[in-house]
Amino acid sequence: MSKNRKSDFKNPNTRIPPWRQLRWNLILFFVLLAVLPVAIAITVTLVQTSRQATEQVERQLQSIAELKRGQIVRWLEASQGVLTLFLADRNRVDQFVNFVVFSSLEAESVTRQTLNNVLGEAVKAQPLFEEFFVYNTKGEILAASDPVQLGKIVTRQPYFSQSLKEPYVQPPYYALGTADLAMLITQPLIDQRKQIVGVLAGRLNLNTLGQIMTDRTGLSSSGETYLVSLESHYLVTPSHFESEGYIPTRAYYSEGINRVLGGEDGAGTYPSYREPPVNVIGAYRWIPQLQVGLLAEIEEAEALAPYTQARNISTGIALVAVLAAVGIGFYSATRISRPIAALTQVATQITNGNLDQQAEIAERNEIGLLATAFNTMTSQLRELIGSLEDRVTARTERLEIVATLSERLSAILKVEELLTEVVNQIKDRFNYYHAHIYLLDDTGQNLVVAEGAGEAGAAMKAKGHSIPLNAPTSLVARAARTGEIVTVDNVREIEDWLPNPFLPNTYSEMAVPIVLEGQVVGVLDVQQDRVAGLDEADASLLRSLVNQVAVAIRNARLFDEVETALAEAYAAQARYTEQSWEKAKIVTQQGQYHYARPGAPLLDETALIEAKQQVLTQFKPAVVTINGQNSHPNLLVAPVTLRNQAIGAVQLHPTKDDQAWTEEDLLIVEAVSEELAQMAENIRLFEETRQRAAREATIREITDKLRAASNLERLVATATEELGRLLPVTHAKLELGIKSTSADKAQYGQDHNGVGV
Repeated sequence: MSKNRKSDFKNPNTRIPPWRQLRWNLILFFVLLAVLPVAIAITVTLVQTSRQATEQVERQLQSIAELKRGQIVRWLEASQGVLTLFLADRNRVDQFVNFVVFSSLEAESVTRQTLNNVLGEAVKAQPLFEEFFVYNTKGEILAASDPVQLGKIVTRQPYFSQSLKEPYVQPPYYALGTADLAMLITQPLIDQRKQIVGVLAGRLNLNTLGQIMTDRTGLSSSGETYLVSLESHYLVTPSHFESEGYIPTRAYYSEGINRVLGGEDGAGTYPSYREPPVNVIGAYRWIPQLQVGLLAEIEEAEALAPYTQARNISTGIALVAVLAAVGIGFYSATRISRPIAALTQVATQITNGNLDQQAEIAERNEIGLLATAFNTMTSQLRELIGSLEDRVTARTERLEIVATLSERLSAILKVEELLTEVVNQIKDRFNYYHAHIYLLDDTGQNLVVAEGAGEAGAAMKAKGHSIPLNAPTSLVARAARTGEIVTVDNVREIEDWLPNPFLPNTYSEMAVPIVLEGQVVGVLDVQQDRVAGLDEADASLLRSLVNQVAVAIRNARLFDEVETALAEAYAAQARYTEQSWEKAKIVTQQGQYHYARPGAPLLDETALIEAKQQVLTQFKPAVVTINGQNSHPNLLVAPVTLRNQAIGAVQLHPTKDDQAWTEEDLLIVEAVSEELAQMAENIRLFEETRQRAAREATIREITDKLRAASNLERLVATATEELGRLLPVTHAKLELGIKSTSADKAQYGQDHNGVGV
């Protein structure tokens, strides 16, 4: 749920946007319920109908294409049959062969005229051919049904070379030098030696082919069938749209044309060859004998016109259904949402604080039941709010008291003071009859009263009142064992309850364990002088409070530990400083230095000692008075202090008796004394470090020499000599595993250089 949506529900006065209102959602649901199934059904139906219509048109065009291909193949076979039948007469064949072999173009021959007449009669008898002619192997036409063809050379025609090998059908082509489409069938003339001496050729009448392709049986107004030649993509038969400029002698391309000229048979929907392209449904078949493709096409818009009409009708029906659904939905939604809106207005007024509102809805349905329940809820809410405000006020006051107590407890760092404050504040601020705290003793086996409120608490504490942790009947012991709050509404109904003579009016009791870091360290016990005087609110309140008490106890104990540790550290530091400076006293002039101006009188030793004693009683520079020979009454003294430990004293004797020391003089002496103490400590530490370094160097030097010893005797001698040389001794003796004898003593005085080994 978005943030804006949440805010709409939090603030009932916010106007709900239309797209979230119940009325418009119901209208939308009605419309979807009415339209969606219809739309799905219509869409599925239209898709299936479109596919079926397309498939039906494709099947129809495929039938037309197959029919026309069959007609073309039969026409071609009939033409071949005519030529074969014409040459079936052997005498006629011999006549043509002899003529081709023995005749020439220059000579007039009766035989040529006769053969021309025979060929002419054959053309008249067979309308499938336009002309017949005979040519020799040199391509010279020697006889022809049309005398115009005599003498022409056909060697450059596409059929010539193939016709000298076998019977051949020349696919349609545009003859050289003309714009006429031609198609020929040739039969070789073979002599008795089985050699080809010439060829009989017949040029087919392509009007028959055009009639086959222009037959519009099964085609609509935009439908057409046509042949496309593999050579240059020319049209072999006229286009249905020839009047629009689509003449045969130009190349045409389309998806169907490209596929059929690639040798494929099939059908589909694709753009036609026209410009601009028009989508057509077409079927195409490859005719290998003619090297042409046959295509039957019809414009898609015309072919699918019934489908388009059905689609438009379905869309209209869907729109009518939408309008009807909107009307019905609006009426139904208004009828449903009006009482809900009225109920919402009443709820909004109640939310704004007007709890006297009642929902008046006469509907005898679920909404009416909802209004009745809503009115009942409003009545109960008025009663609940009245009592809840009082409870909230009391609870708020208690929470404020807990917060105040927590602040006060966190500032107390003494355990005894802390416990005293806790029990007294709990008893007084929460109006309990009594409160006291038990803490576990060092053995962890007994709960001892650590503090209690009033005289009863003081008496129990003085008496050392305690409860064994394993006491079976004690509420306090049970709370400590279980770590849970134990409450009894009427302790006098418990058979084994033992009354406390200090607390005769106790009726209800609650024991709250004090838990510190997961361990029970004590129990807070509160009592009331009425039955059921402690409830869940008290338990929650005291649980929160004892958590603060546990933290405060831990802090107080830690503070005691820290104070003890600091005191011990300060004492150790003072002892270290005293011992260190006891060793570091300067030897010259008995540990002191005395400066006197030239001509100044000598001071009495007693006066100096008395001044020193005065210094030790001061914490900072001060002017003191002493009695002594040649001394002055206003003497300035100052302690030299290091870490609150006096390590020296400064005495300044004035030049005259009425010397007046200023505050600036005291500050100068104090600053110099502090710097003196710090610099003296630094020098002492440096000297101590230097001595330690010298000692370690001496030890390392002796150790290196000992490591260089090659045998035990040399090792002992080296150690003894080095110790005798480096230390202030007159003799040195070292023994390893040898018992002392009188002979040793005699020998001791005779060792070389006074070193005994």
